[in-house]
Amino acid sequence: MAAVEEIIPVPWCQEAEAAFRSHPDTAEDLDNIRAEIQDETAQLLRFTGPADMWLVTRLERYPDGKRELVLVNAIGKNSRLVLDVCEKAARRLQADSLRCHVRSRALMRILEARGWQAGRTVYEKALTNV
Repeated sequence: MAAVEEIIPVPWCQEAEAAFRSHPDTAEDLDNIRAEIQDETAQLLRFTGPADMWLVTRLERYPDGKRELVLVNAIGKNSRLVLDVCEKAARRLQADSLRCHVRSRALMRILEARGWQAGRTVYEKALTNV
């Protein structure tokens, strides 16, 4: 499999806004994503080459000293390559773990094939005004 050609940390921009707005799973979180990038709570990465992806990451530090690299949100293609890069980055950052929330069954299979395990379970209930 080809390598990622370039990983570019970037500030929030119109191209990222359009990419995240284009997908229903990321569009609903757009305000939070933008705010975390702008206040530097999270980092926006642009992957180019065989992996064409926007990825928002955040390094979380816990009171017990553990560190976790969180893959907050992504839009693009070739997640296999990006996951490999993220694992290497987490090791360089001396993170104890990686975490992401997943809706896609295909991505769940990709994660499981790379040794990820389901951790926390998130339940959702849509509330609508009648």
